[in-house]
Amino acid sequence: MVNNLKIPLAVACSLFVFGEQADLPRLIAGGGLVVAAGVLAEIGARRVGRS
Repeated sequence: MVNNLKIPLAVACSLFVFGEQADLPRLIAGGGLVVAAGVLAEIGARRVGRS
């Protein structure tokens, strides 16, 4: 699962370390979708019994 954090960490580094510009509403919306997908996957795994 940590392997899936490569792209979000690269975007965060590019914004905060290198000072690049981004469309923040789209970035926040996309990040929210990624977090929601992770939460739903974790809930589904726990229901099935795969923790």
